Amino acid sequence: MATQIKSTDAVPLPSNPGHKLRADAANAWERANVAAGLTPELTDSFRPVEVQERIFRERYVAGNHAGKPGFTSDVRTWNGVKYTRKAGTAAAAVPGTSNHGGGLAVDVRTSRNAATRPRPVVVFTGFNDVDRLNWLKAAKPHGWADDEGRSVNEPWHLTYYPARDQHKGQPSTPPTPKVCPTCGK
Repeated sequence: MATQIKSTDAVPLPSNPGHKLRADAANAWERANVAAGLTPELTDSFRPVEVQERIFRERYVAGNHAGKPGFTSDVRTWNGVKYTRKAGTAAAAVPGTSNHGGGLAVDVRTSRNAATRPRPVVVFTGFNDVDRLNWLKAAKPHGWADDEGRSVNEPWHLTYYPARDQHKGQPSTPPTPKVCPTCGK
Protein backbone atom coordinates (compact mmCIF):
# COMPACT_ATOMS: atom_id res chain seq x y z
CA MET A 1 0.00 0.00 0.00
CA ALA A 2 1.41 3.35 -1.05
CA THR A 3 1.39 6.23 1.39
CA GLN A 4 -1.11 8.70 -0.02
CA ILE A 5 0.13 12.20 -0.83
CA LYS A 6 -1.64 15.54 -0.88
CA SER A 7 -2.51 17.23 -4.17
CA THR A 8 -0.12 20.01 -3.23
CA ASP A 9 2.75 17.48 -3.03
CA ALA A 10 2.22 16.17 -6.58
CA VAL A 11 4.42 17.80 -9.22
CA PRO A 12 3.58 18.32 -12.91
CA LEU A 13 4.99 16.10 -15.63
CA PRO A 14 6.46 18.25 -18.43
CA SER A 15 6.11 15.34 -20.88
CA ASN A 16 2.38 14.94 -20.13
CA PRO A 17 0.71 18.28 -19.38
CA GLY A 18 -2.10 18.00 -16.84
CA HIS A 19 -0.58 14.97 -15.12
CA LYS A 20 1.27 14.87 -11.81
CA LEU A 21 3.30 12.43 -9.68
CA ARG A 22 5.27 12.44 -6.45
CA ALA A 23 8.51 14.40 -7.01
CA ASP A 24 10.89 11.42 -7.19
CA ALA A 25 8.51 9.47 -9.44
CA ALA A 26 8.06 12.49 -11.72
CA ASN A 27 11.80 12.93 -12.06
CA ALA A 28 12.25 9.20 -12.78
CA TRP A 29 9.40 9.32 -15.34
CA GLU A 30 11.06 12.11 -17.26
CA ARG A 31 14.49 10.39 -17.07
CA ALA A 32 12.96 7.14 -18.35
CA ASN A 33 11.38 8.96 -21.30
CA VAL A 34 14.74 10.52 -22.21
CA ALA A 35 16.47 7.13 -21.90
CA ALA A 36 13.84 5.43 -24.08
CA GLY A 37 13.56 8.22 -26.62
CA LEU A 38 9.80 7.67 -26.29
CA THR A 39 7.11 9.32 -24.19
CA PRO A 40 4.04 7.25 -23.29
CA GLU A 41 0.88 9.37 -23.43
CA LEU A 42 -0.92 9.22 -20.09
CA THR A 43 -4.61 8.89 -19.37
CA ASP A 44 -4.14 8.93 -15.59
CA SER A 45 -1.51 9.62 -12.94
CA PHE A 46 -1.84 10.99 -9.38
CA ARG A 47 -5.38 10.55 -8.00
CA PRO A 48 -6.56 12.34 -4.87
CA VAL A 49 -8.54 10.12 -2.47
CA GLU A 50 -11.83 11.71 -3.59
CA VAL A 51 -11.17 10.52 -7.16
CA GLN A 52 -10.16 7.07 -5.88
CA GLU A 53 -13.50 6.85 -4.03
CA ARG A 54 -15.50 7.91 -7.11
CA ILE A 55 -13.76 5.36 -9.34
CA PHE A 56 -14.18 2.58 -6.75
CA ARG A 57 -17.91 3.30 -6.36
CA GLU A 58 -18.36 3.32 -10.17
CA ARG A 59 -16.78 -0.14 -10.48
CA TYR A 60 -17.79 -1.92 -7.27
CA VAL A 61 -21.11 -2.65 -5.57
CA ALA A 62 -21.55 -3.23 -1.83
CA GLY A 63 -21.99 -6.90 -0.92
CA ASN A 64 -20.41 -10.17 -1.94
CA HIS A 65 -21.90 -10.85 -5.38
CA ALA A 66 -19.07 -13.08 -6.67
CA GLY A 67 -20.35 -15.65 -9.14
CA LYS A 68 -23.60 -13.82 -9.80
CA PRO A 69 -24.47 -12.53 -13.29
CA GLY A 70 -23.05 -9.05 -13.92
CA PHE A 71 -20.21 -9.41 -11.42
CA THR A 72 -16.63 -10.65 -11.33
CA SER A 73 -15.02 -12.73 -8.58
CA ASP A 74 -13.10 -9.63 -7.42
CA VAL A 75 -14.33 -8.94 -3.86
CA ARG A 76 -12.62 -6.26 -1.77
CA THR A 77 -13.24 -4.89 1.71
CA TRP A 78 -13.45 -1.15 2.27
CA ASN A 79 -14.37 0.37 5.64
CA GLY A 80 -15.42 -3.07 6.88
CA VAL A 81 -17.85 -3.66 3.98
CA LYS A 82 -17.34 -6.18 1.17
CA TYR A 83 -17.63 -4.86 -2.40
CA THR A 84 -17.76 -6.83 -5.67
CA ARG A 85 -16.50 -5.51 -9.00
CA LYS A 86 -19.01 -5.18 -11.82
CA ALA A 87 -18.35 -7.27 -14.92
CA GLY A 88 -16.70 -5.36 -17.75
CA THR A 89 -14.88 -2.90 -15.50
CA ALA A 90 -11.18 -2.65 -14.67
CA ALA A 91 -9.96 -3.34 -11.17
CA ALA A 92 -9.49 -0.43 -8.77
CA ALA A 93 -7.62 -0.30 -5.50
CA VAL A 94 -9.52 0.22 -2.28
CA PRO A 95 -9.53 4.02 -1.74
CA GLY A 96 -6.58 5.14 0.32
CA THR A 97 -4.38 2.22 -0.80
CA SER A 98 -3.79 3.11 -4.45
CA ASN A 99 -0.33 3.71 -5.88
CA HIS A 100 -2.05 6.42 -7.95
CA GLY A 101 -2.89 8.15 -4.65
CA GLY A 102 0.73 7.82 -3.62
CA GLY A 103 1.78 9.55 -6.85
CA LEU A 104 3.66 6.39 -7.88
CA ALA A 105 1.53 5.01 -10.73
CA VAL A 106 0.45 6.01 -14.22
CA ASP A 107 -1.94 4.67 -16.82
CA VAL A 108 -0.85 4.89 -20.46
CA ARG A 109 -3.21 5.46 -23.39
CA THR A 110 -3.90 2.17 -25.19
CA SER A 111 -5.29 3.40 -28.51
CA ARG A 112 -4.41 6.15 -30.93
CA ASN A 113 -6.98 8.76 -31.92
CA ALA A 114 -7.05 12.22 -33.50
CA ALA A 115 -6.11 13.85 -30.17
CA THR A 116 -3.06 11.63 -29.61
CA ARG A 117 0.17 13.57 -29.91
CA PRO A 118 2.59 12.40 -32.66
CA ARG A 119 5.83 10.48 -32.04
CA PRO A 120 7.91 10.38 -29.94
CA VAL A 121 4.70 10.22 -27.87
CA VAL A 122 3.41 6.64 -27.97
CA VAL A 123 0.51 4.51 -26.84
CA PHE A 124 0.73 0.94 -25.53
CA THR A 125 -1.65 -1.36 -27.44
CA GLY A 126 -0.95 -4.45 -25.31
CA PHE A 127 1.63 -6.31 -23.25
CA ASN A 128 3.69 -7.16 -26.35
CA ASP A 129 3.57 -3.72 -27.99
CA VAL A 130 7.09 -3.03 -29.31
CA ASP A 131 7.12 0.58 -28.02
CA ARG A 132 5.95 -0.65 -24.61
CA LEU A 133 8.67 -3.32 -24.41
CA ASN A 134 11.38 -0.85 -25.51
CA TRP A 135 10.18 1.80 -23.07
CA LEU A 136 10.07 -0.68 -20.17
CA LYS A 137 13.59 -1.90 -20.94
CA ALA A 138 14.92 1.68 -20.85
CA ALA A 139 12.76 2.62 -17.83
CA LYS A 140 13.68 -0.33 -15.61
CA PRO A 141 16.93 1.22 -14.26
CA HIS A 142 14.90 4.34 -13.44
CA GLY A 143 12.57 2.36 -11.16
CA TRP A 144 9.57 1.92 -13.50
CA ALA A 145 7.98 -1.51 -14.02
CA ASP A 146 4.73 -3.20 -14.97
CA ASP A 147 4.60 -5.79 -12.12
CA GLU A 148 1.39 -4.40 -10.69
CA GLY A 149 -0.23 -3.95 -14.12
CA ARG A 150 0.61 -7.53 -15.09
CA SER A 151 -0.84 -8.83 -11.83
CA VAL A 152 -4.26 -7.36 -12.74
CA ASN A 153 -3.95 -7.80 -16.53
CA GLU A 154 -3.62 -4.07 -17.24
CA PRO A 155 -0.91 -3.36 -19.84
CA TRP A 156 -1.51 0.36 -19.34
CA HIS A 157 -0.65 0.44 -15.62
CA LEU A 158 2.97 1.24 -14.66
CA THR A 159 4.41 1.74 -11.18
CA TYR A 160 7.48 3.53 -9.86
CA TYR A 161 9.54 1.61 -7.28
CA PRO A 162 11.98 4.02 -5.57
CA ALA A 163 14.18 1.20 -4.25
CA ARG A 164 14.79 -0.01 -7.83
CA ASP A 165 15.78 3.44 -9.14
CA GLN A 166 19.49 3.21 -9.99
CA HIS A 167 19.61 6.89 -11.03
CA LYS A 168 17.80 8.46 -8.07
CA GLY A 169 18.61 12.12 -7.66
CA GLN A 170 19.99 12.57 -11.15
CA PRO A 171 18.40 15.30 -13.27
CA SER A 172 15.56 14.36 -15.59
CA THR A 173 17.16 16.05 -18.58
CA PRO A 174 20.52 15.06 -19.98
CA PRO A 175 23.30 17.49 -19.08
CA THR A 176 24.23 20.02 -21.75
CA PRO A 177 27.48 18.92 -23.38
CA LYS A 178 30.37 21.20 -22.52
CA VAL A 179 31.93 22.95 -25.48
CA CYS A 180 35.51 24.03 -25.50
CA PRO A 181 35.49 27.86 -25.83
CA THR A 182 38.62 27.91 -28.00
CA CYS A 183 38.16 24.92 -30.30
CA GLY A 184 34.34 24.57 -30.32
CA LYS A 185 34.51 20.82 -29.57
